[in-house]
Amino acid sequence: MGLGSPRRAVNVIRDVEEFLDAWAEPGHRYNAREVALRSTSAGNVNDSGRPGTDSGKVLTRWHPSFAASLEPGVSELVLLLAERYGWITYTSCEGHEYAGSGLDPVERVIGLLPRTGAERAAIVARLGPAVTALDRDPDAAVRPALVEELLTSKVSGRRYPVVDVRFARGPDASWPAYFAAVGGAYEALLGALIPTSTEAIMRSVSVKGVLVRNGSVLVIEYVDPALHYNFPGGRTREGESLYDALLRTCALEVQIDVVPDRLLAVAEYDPGKWQRRWGDVPKLQFNFLVHASGERALPDVFHETPTPTRLCWLPVESLATVDLLPRIGPTILGALRASQPWDPLCNYVLGQRGIDL
Repeated sequence: MGLGSPRRAVNVIRDVEEFLDAWAEPGHRYNAREVALRSTSAGNVNDSGRPGTDSGKVLTRWHPSFAASLEPGVSELVLLLAERYGWITYTSCEGHEYAGSGLDPVERVIGLLPRTGAERAAIVARLGPAVTALDRDPDAAVRPALVEELLTSKVSGRRYPVVDVRFARGPDASWPAYFAAVGGAYEALLGALIPTSTEAIMRSVSVKGVLVRNGSVLVIEYVDPALHYNFPGGRTREGESLYDALLRTCALEVQIDVVPDRLLAVAEYDPGKWQRRWGDVPKLQFNFLVHASGERALPDVFHETPTPTRLCWLPVESLATVDLLPRIGPTILGALRASQPWDPLCNYVLGQRGIDL
């Protein structure tokens, strides 16, 4: 789908670079700054309490006032795009008629700031068909469109390509007709983007065996594309229990029989919170402490994977520093050291426990 032409003459944020850094890092000082939010008589949410959009706050999804800073007419869609899809929203406005105020009416819009060309393509691929499906009538009062803009950073002067979801007024529509129809167009787009019940429950579940012997832990070493490690194991099959999956996948990868002793940790991957860095499907990984039940020798090379790999033993203490994917080494190490019952549920979502996937 092609993008529409720019509609705004001015599109500026004081420091886009800092904004991007704060979106990537929940603990960034930008996300802790105090903000004052006021609602205006026209429906704006800003820090001045006066109608108009010039003093609206640009917050990241990690700021505690992010949801409160959103105007009601765009709040649900902004939260969906930011939290479910993991995209950066840099502006939003529910549209305001400004009757009797002397201000010109403004349309409803939500602005997205892609971090990469690939993310821009993903935004267009997901939103494009939904927007196009709503723009069938050339005489409609509201004409939804994706519009390409340039966002300027006032501090650096750098210009960033952005994509706006614009609920544009039809060329022959009056403003009263527009505002009477924009809510319906918004709800239709929101409904098209909310995941279906089937999409919502799709989740990849895997099991891993943590086998410790003489102060060392068994791992699979990967050298392509860069050196990293993982515990033996794999995905569960439909209808298969975690126990059976653990026995099957460890026998396949390590070629030994194992017995699970206890659950160490559960790692969760939420695509929306990680910008789909590891795919679109939510993932759960159950990590069990296991011991070998037989005397079968461990192979030096694991031939079943498409990249060069080998089995090796690492010192248990090295779990705190090695590149283990997902990056749960410190948590596994803490679980192994624990002399008391360990809380196995670890939600590896950026910002909740300071743990990086």
